[in-house]
This record gives sequence, C-alpha cells and structure tokens, in this order.
Amino acid sequence: MKILGKFLLRRKKGLLLLVFCSIFVVALSLLNTSYIARVTDDTYRVTKESISKNAYLSGLTDATIIMVIIMLVMAISNIASGYFAGKISVSVAEDIRNAIYEKALTFSLKEMNDISIPSMITRSTGDVISIQNALYLTLTTALSVPFLIVGGILGVLSLGKALLALL
Repeated sequence: MKILGKFLLRRKKGLLLLVFCSIFVVALSLLNTSYIARVTDDTYRVTKESISKNAYLSGLTDATIIMVIIMLVMAISNIASGYFAGKISVSVAEDIRNAIYEKALTFSLKEMNDISIPSMITRSTGDVISIQNALYLTLTTALSVPFLIVGGILGVLSLGKALLALL
C-alpha cells in the first residue's frame, strides 16, 4: 500500500483536479435535489392552496431548465472526473510495470531460473491490470462518498432541526 501511495503522490495535480471534479459533482447533485424539492413543494401548494396554474407552470418551466443545465454540467464534470481517474490509474500502472521490470533486471541467474517466464508475464500484466482497475474504481466512486456524506448532512442541517432528528 505504501508503494501504491508513493506512485499516487507523484500525480498531485491530477489528484487535485479529480477531487475538485468530485466535490463539484456532489455540490451540483445536492443543488439539483433542492430544485426537485422545490418543484414538489410547488405541486403540493397548487393542490392545497389557491396558486394559479399559470404561475405554477412558469415556475416549473424555470426549475426544469435550471435542472437540465445542472445535469449537463454534472455530466461534463463526471466525464472529466473519469478522464482524470483514468489518466492517474494508467500512469500508476505504468510506474508499477516499470518497477517490476527494474526489479527483474536485478535478479541473478539462479533467481531467473527459479521464477518462470509465464509467472513474470502474469505479474507484469494481469496483476497490474487488476491494480489499475481497482484504483480507477476507487478514484471514481469511493472518492466522492465522503463529500456526499458531508454535503448531505449540511443539506439536512440547512433544512432544520426537525429533519436532523431523523438522522
């Protein structure tokens, strides 16, 4: 794990961009949720109170346009997030392959005879690909979860103490 961390820390700029994209997607997701809640509240008020349907439809149209814009920006941010995560995981896998190669060059003839060539090929391809895929999935999914939790709690806090009791 230390070695993987060492390879990751070489990509500070990419990691910062990835974290920024993840925070941006979470913030937009929570903002979109607030617009959905607003539309739901307006629908309830139309059925229970005397709000004109024209005012309701105008507000619904405005909220829908804003939600579509938010979703488009979220899609672009998700694509950027996947791009940065892919670049990071591919470059880390490349560094791991280079480290395996450098280590193999230091082996003595006896060690080379003890380790079979198919085993070396498997280690330098299959295992590294598995690490690369796991790293990509971790960077794209698990990275945004803490931000989503914090954002959700802040969203509940902004709505009032009655909802906080549900947590």
